[in-house]
Amino acid sequence: MTTLVLSKDCPTDATLSYEDGRPAYIVESNGKLMRKTTVISRADGEELAKLRWRALHEHEVEIGGNEMKLSGLMPKKSTFSSDRIFKNSSGEEFRWKMRSSKVQCTSVASDSDIATYHSSCMGIIGKKHPAYIDIADQGLKDQDLVVITCLIMAALQQDQTNASAAAMSSASSNVAAISS
Repeated sequence: MTTLVLSKDCPTDATLSYEDGRPAYIVESNGKLMRKTTVISRADGEELAKLRWRALHEHEVEIGGNEMKLSGLMPKKSTFSSDRIFKNSSGEEFRWKMRSSKVQCTSVASDSDIATYHSSCMGIIGKKHPAYIDIADQGLKDQDLVVITCLIMAALQQDQTNASAAAMSSASSNVAAISS
């Protein structure tokens, strides 16, 4: 198993390092909320993927010079599901599933764990730790693709969490205003 630790609790703007501290990937974002671009590179500077996040249109991904919609790289399992499927270069299918504090990737054929993204923990409940990705030995042959798709899923999960928190805050404000 390989563990990559994120320097920040932000899957779109962090350095991912091995447990010994060696950098493995650099993730940088620029732009505004409605039109943000994220670049994922190896630590040596080789660009692996470019993500164009769109508020009103489908997100776009560029890998190896091939541009596609996010649904082309990682289609949803079903219309109302947050799970997404992707294939490696051999055609093997993998499924990313969103869970409360993690995002998990499994092999569709064997249902074995391939990788798990763990959100950071402040230590209030459970042990304090930064965000990190565990990649099982079976996933190492596709490590770059696993990391790219993992960071996409983690960013989507973070956006969902932020949107839910904003909606709850807005609802609380509305209730307080009505009560006054």
